Amino acid sequence: MNKSFSRRIGKSLSKLQEGLLENELPKYLLDPENLTPAERYIAEIGIGMGDHFIGRARENPKALHIGFEPYLNGVANSLKLSKEQDIANILLWPDDMDLVFNKLPNNILDELYILFPDPWPKLRQQKRRIVNETRLQLFVSKLKPGGMMIFGSDIDHYFDVTLQLVQKSGYFKEIEEGTKAPQSYIKTRYHLKAEEEDRVPRFLSARKK
Repeated sequence: MNKSFSRRIGKSLSKLQEGLLENELPKYLLDPENLTPAERYIAEIGIGMGDHFIGRARENPKALHIGFEPYLNGVANSLKLSKEQDIANILLWPDDMDLVFNKLPNNILDELYILFPDPWPKLRQQKRRIVNETRLQLFVSKLKPGGMMIFGSDIDHYFDVTLQLVQKSGYFKEIEEGTKAPQSYIKTRYHLKAEEEDRVPRFLSARKK
């Protein structure tokens, strides 16, 4: 069952976007049980409009970048950016990550990014958050020993809860948190929006034991 609570389409897709999804997406559609060989594997859950995801792929051409995003407008924009910049070292999953993430090989990811996920601020909504105890166990199982998980949020409560979860889990070492962005980080549209609205983005990085 598709457990995504996200809207699949934020606004009507343009003819260009429809064409990208129809013609380009099949070239880059993720098959988690048949991954393209690569020196490194980097995943990003919730790539939004693809700003950080495609930027990382451009800066790390020897790595395979795997992006998860149920929002089809964002997937189409990522395909547009990749085509404009001649970037091919990507794979995309245009639906709920819970449908395929567990099928990735264990101990494969060098880096896992979760940047500015929906905070679902109301108490009754918080079970919908992308980071929880069960998913954290799943994320850790896919990280290599020494692999990094990077989390970013401009919502203090969500950040603090995630930090406590990571600290108490016992899965990680070298846990760092603060307002300093990770190395080679590219600001997302959500990051820029947070700054415009006077919210301070915070980042958490944790290395798997």
